[in-house]
Parts: sequence; structure tokens; C-alpha cells
Amino acid sequence: MNHVTVETNLVHSALVNDDYQLYHLLPSDYSASNSYPLVVFLDGNWYNKFFQKEMASLIESGEIPPCILVGVGYPLDGGYKELCPHCKDEEDDILIPRFRDYTFPTVVTWTIPTGEGDKYASFLNEELVPKIASEYSIDTNMIYLMGHSLGGLSMFYNMFEYVNPKFDGYASVSPSLYWAEGHNFSLEENYHQNHSDLNTKLYIAYGSAESGSLAAHNAEMIERIESRNYPSLKFKSDVFVGSSHRQAAWEGFRKGLIFCLN
Repeated sequence: MNHVTVETNLVHSALVNDDYQLYHLLPSDYSASNSYPLVVFLDGNWYNKFFQKEMASLIESGEIPPCILVGVGYPLDGGYKELCPHCKDEEDDILIPRFRDYTFPTVVTWTIPTGEGDKYASFLNEELVPKIASEYSIDTNMIYLMGHSLGGLSMFYNMFEYVNPKFDGYASVSPSLYWAEGHNFSLEENYHQNHSDLNTKLYIAYGSAESGSLAAHNAEMIERIESRNYPSLKFKSDVFVGSSHRQAAWEGFRKGLIFCLN
């Protein structure tokens, strides 16, 4: 059975002016003489244990090659509660900066910071990926980004708006496309009006039992992207029948890993 070695550390972003908790998941037989695909996943606090298990299982079964996964989360003592005096949940130190980092643009009616997804994208591309590549042996042609919910939403800013992204593909599971009255649909349309191709891998998945407008928004984005017929785009989508927003994350991440790494 393949095992996963877990290393954790804090990293400071000068671009965001904040600290992030990193979870480095390495194959137990990691060797600097080999080059490994890199997958960066958001909400590392919540999903690092899931990815530890799935990474080991999928490598063992041969469904994905040996790879390096890095989860990006937040220090639990980050002091974010002062930004939201009425918040009481013990996970508020994680929830609050998610809305700051994973969304764009700002929605002024929210009482916590939002809309700094442009800064966060710069952190991922200009600070985080180069740092990981300097510490581990990375295949620079196989670097992927994954996220769920608001984390899934941030995939679209990276893909459609960020100039010269470091990522070769994305897995967006149940993205919160309702944000800012569907602003990411405008990003997609603007990209299409100015580009004839999209040279990347993209996986989108959601559950049919998602609440509110989430399922409808995801279906619309999938339909739009399929209609563009970008010659270099490798695209796959899934709808998990009967799955809720939370349930879709597990199967979506698993299938997203397999799609990106093959």
C-alpha cells in the first residue's frame, strides 16, 4: 500500500499581506531525482485528510501517477474574528478569509472583507508555485489547481482573467457562480470575445441536489464552455445525481484528480 508523507508549514504572502497554512502531501518514496505533477488544492484545513487518503489509494490503483499535493489553508489563530464581531462558529478563522481570497469582485453589502481574489491569484501564481518548485522536484508542465464552492469559484478568475497563469489545468467542484450576480459569466464572455482558444484542462462537477441556484448556474457554465469549441481545451464535466453541495466535493475531487493527472 502506498503511503503519503505529510509536511506542514506557514508561508507569508507579501502580496496579500497574510499568512497561510500549507499541507504538503508527498509520495512516501519521493525522490528529488524524479519530477512529479503538482496539484494545489484550496481549503487545505478541511480537505487535507481526504486528499491524503485519496492520493494514496489512487496511486496504489494506478489511476493517477505519483504526485505532490499541496493544500492551502489558514492558521487557526489568524485573528480574523475581529473582522466579524457577530461570528461565533469555531471555524470562523477559516471562513472569513475564504470570502476575502476566493471572491472577485467585492460585494459591498457583506460585512466581512470580500473581493480580493485578484490578490490571491497573484499569491498562488507568483509566490506559492515558485516556492513549491524551489523546494520539490516538480514537472512544470503538470501543475493544477482545485477547489470546491467558493474555492471552485476562484478557478475562473485564474483561468479567464489572470495573465500567464502557472497552472496547466483546473478542477472546479460546485463553484459558487452566484457571486456578485454571476460576475464570472461576464469573465467567461469577455475571454471568449478576445480569444479564439483556451489551452488548458478544465473539470467542472456539481450535485443535482445543490441548493438555490447553484445547480442551474453550474449547468449554464458547462453549456457555455462546451459551446465555445476551443481547439486546445480538454474539458470534462459531471453531474452527481442526488448529491448535495457537500457530497459533491468528495466525488468531484476524486474524479478531478484523475482527469487532471491523466
